[in-house]
Amino acid sequence: MAIIELEWLLTSDVAHEVAFRVDVPERNRGQWVLSYLPTTRRLTREQALAGLGLAELILIGLRSPGGEFDADIAALHAAVIGLTVTEAMCLLALRDTGTPDGDEPPEEGETPGAGRAVLLRPHHNRGIAGELRGARR
Repeated sequence: MAIIELEWLLTSDVAHEVAFRVDVPERNRGQWVLSYLPTTRRLTREQALAGLGLAELILIGLRSPGGEFDADIAALHAAVIGLTVTEAMCLLALRDTGTPDGDEPPEEGETPGAGRAVLLRPHHNRGIAGELRGARR
């Protein structure tokens, strides 16, 4: 498990997720966007690293024979970005293509990710739920 860190980009060799620094002239300049969070949510570099680490922990756990991962460490990473582990898992699942490898393109006429947003209905954390509702409009 390795996260590749550049000055403006963070990538994972396990999860197909990235974080990038916002460098356009705006009030959020220098903050980070994490690929599986709504683009309106801006993070510090530390939070972006925690988010990528969380994605890796979850995906490595799902690929293991028992589907187990270190839930305590995952919860610590999730707390850094203001999520629960379950919310992070749902957000990552929403981005999944539905194929085991993730390399198969969608079938003809199918839109990737279409209709999947209804699967996520977190009722215990209104913060991320509100952001997701706003992102779907």
